[in-house]
Amino acid sequence: MKTWLWISLLLFTLTSCTNSGKEKAKTAPTEGSSVEAKLYVSTDGMYKLSVKPLGNDQLEVNDLNTGKSHRLNQTEAASGAKYSNDEAYVFWSKGPEFMWMKGDEMLASGQQKTNTLVGNYVNADYFQRDKGYDWVGIKVSNAADDQLLVQVRSRADRKKPTCTWDARIYPESTTTYYTVENDTKVHFAFTNDTLSIAAEDEKVLYFFCSGGATIAGNYIKIDEPLDPEQVDSTVFSKVLQLQGIGFYVTSVRKGPQTAVSVSPFGLEKSNRVETYTVDGYVTDAEIEDLNADGSPELLVYIQSFGSGSYGSVLAFSVNNRKSLSQAYLPPINQDPALSEGYMGHDEFRVVENYLVQRFPIYKEGDSNANPTGGVRQITYTLEEGEAMRQFKVKDIRTFNR
Repeated sequence: MKTWLWISLLLFTLTSCTNSGKEKAKTAPTEGSSVEAKLYVSTDGMYKLSVKPLGNDQLEVNDLNTGKSHRLNQTEAASGAKYSNDEAYVFWSKGPEFMWMKGDEMLASGQQKTNTLVGNYVNADYFQRDKGYDWVGIKVSNAADDQLLVQVRSRADRKKPTCTWDARIYPESTTTYYTVENDTKVHFAFTNDTLSIAAEDEKVLYFFCSGGATIAGNYIKIDEPLDPEQVDSTVFSKVLQLQGIGFYVTSVRKGPQTAVSVSPFGLEKSNRVETYTVDGYVTDAEIEDLNADGSPELLVYIQSFGSGSYGSVLAFSVNNRKSLSQAYLPPINQDPALSEGYMGHDEFRVVENYLVQRFPIYKEGDSNANPTGGVRQITYTLEEGEAMRQFKVKDIRTFNR
């Protein structure tokens, strides 16, 4: 190990011991609980981590600089709380101070950042929930840069949820944020312990609710999680629209798997909701007319659980604006030329009218945490097939890391 890293670890440990001696880390909540992630920022302000306890002495560390998520297990430490995984990532904290490492490399060190806007907000009916009142709550958490993630959830123990919506909001000032939905600007104003939501066209805020309800209004900040016995368990929610056709994509964790629901709207023949079970979790979804036929395609990106983080795509294609069919992306291990050196950590994205897949290349002897073969990028086109539309390889490129 490099001398400077030994010195950093020693100073970090000595500082921790001076503050409060050998402290045992608190037991984390169970996975699936409503514990909010905490934001940790490097001393220079350039590196940011979102850290959430999962239970069973585990943490989920979301590296906001790279967009990658890491699950770590607690390990012994002279002081503070130390977590690591088999990819050699280490998160070590003592009070507000932290270090983030990979093997011998110090990636970042700094302190936890407190954003007073982050937390849970509820409408007035929440305080009457024991009397059977329906209610809407809003989870506000940190996202990349100075953005915030807003997750609207509502009561789901007595009937279907009234309102469900996820949105990334962008700062206009220290207390006002905005996002754009269906070409309409939505405003978020934080005043003391109140969040007010309004839109330039109020109709857009009815879209994410049922029964004539709206997300617009005032919400009060509370000091505890949303009622876990009542709150909607949806973990991903996104609405996408193109060419007059749209999709409402949601996912719910079902033990070791995830149920993904796709609700189309605007199709001329069938707008039936379909649900699919996947091994992993939804990271994002995109819409684009990949084959330029006047009808869009929907791509839902899946990441497997575990350190391998193997990626896959649930793909759908609209048939002449009338109905929806699945499209086929062949598994990469079916083609030796594509899969040579492949060990997961995929990233998918639509670029112009193509689906692009990128992943690190592992050479013989490489550890999971240290691929040395560069990055392979595969570009796919969507073409007609015998049974269904399918993705065909258009181009393969390799880049140095």
